[in-house]
Amino acid sequence: MTDQVIQQPSAGDMPAADPTEEFQTPAAQRQAHTLDIVRAGLSDHYASHVASVDILRVHQRVYSRVLDCDLHLADGARHRVMIKLYEPIGTGTKARLANLVSDDFAITTRLHHHFQSNPRFRVPVPLFHSPEDLVIVTEFMPGIQLQEKLIARAGWFPGQATVQDLELNCRSAGEWLREFQKATLDSAPDGLNLGRMREMIAMRLQWLVDDANIPIDASKRARLLAHFDSEVSSLRPEDRAVSSVHGDFFPGNVLVEADRVVGIDFAMCRVGSIAADPSYFMFQLETLTYKPQYRRNVIRSLQQAFLQGYDPMLSAEHYFNSSPIVRMHFILHNVMRLAGMSAPKTRLPLKKRMHNWGVAIAVSKRLLANARPR
Repeated sequence: MTDQVIQQPSAGDMPAADPTEEFQTPAAQRQAHTLDIVRAGLSDHYASHVASVDILRVHQRVYSRVLDCDLHLADGARHRVMIKLYEPIGTGTKARLANLVSDDFAITTRLHHHFQSNPRFRVPVPLFHSPEDLVIVTEFMPGIQLQEKLIARAGWFPGQATVQDLELNCRSAGEWLREFQKATLDSAPDGLNLGRMREMIAMRLQWLVDDANIPIDASKRARLLAHFDSEVSSLRPEDRAVSSVHGDFFPGNVLVEADRVVGIDFAMCRVGSIAADPSYFMFQLETLTYKPQYRRNVIRSLQQAFLQGYDPMLSAEHYFNSSPIVRMHFILHNVMRLAGMSAPKTRLPLKKRMHNWGVAIAVSKRLLANARPR
């Protein structure tokens, strides 16, 4: 998911939260209160009072706000940190988000220990968290989001040097993922929850049947589910391999700098199919081809570079037909994409609606073409 970046003026020495101040919105009151909690926690961490917090910019996401901040300590030291504030939406989400904060901090801590001696692969340094306050703080990591770099440089007719640079980044992302899976294999119990995977697909396909703007009807839903069931019956032992799954491993959660990679945002980390993360990264790269400025041969070269880093035996051209478990994830990712375009909460501009309509037709056709009997 692409962040919405909000430029923020320097906050200087931020005062303690005062809930009696009427000009503060509830969100502003909560942010001020949480920053007080963070200042106290980081003062303990650094063994020096955090005198002030300067907010450099704000990244707005669906369930969170990420504050890019400069800390000024009483001893004169300065540190740049990322403060992630989860924002509950609806009843019952606070308890779930509190668990996400705990899990995110725990897996980040574990991976930090695993990668700390690796000169190329890292995760953010975990500094502080408070599940009760729905906040997690990590050290700022240098680099640019790979998604941002792809959008800026992969479009239209990139030169050979540009493509080679992006290939290096994608290859390095594949290598990082391979190391991440190695680091978490011992924490993955036996078994693969295929029932949950089918349930997610079936539920979202029903949403699509009920949406006149998506070309999936009841018969096509049944056909896709039958295809999924057929792939389940074809699974080989190696298709059932599991590891920890990042849960949102796409170029937006990868920071790159030359051949160095930082993986970020482990809130959705869970145990699951070893094919979940690589197939999602490949899928997200391919979605760029639905926009006219991204040429298929350029994106294919980036997909191949990613696979070269992850598993050189895989081919980008045949990847989504390479095994039953990958074909199952192909169904899942595309159905989830269609569901995301179904019945938007707000009315979209005509140009965006037309684009989504064209993408929905293309995705549906590809899904159904793969669901033909083999």
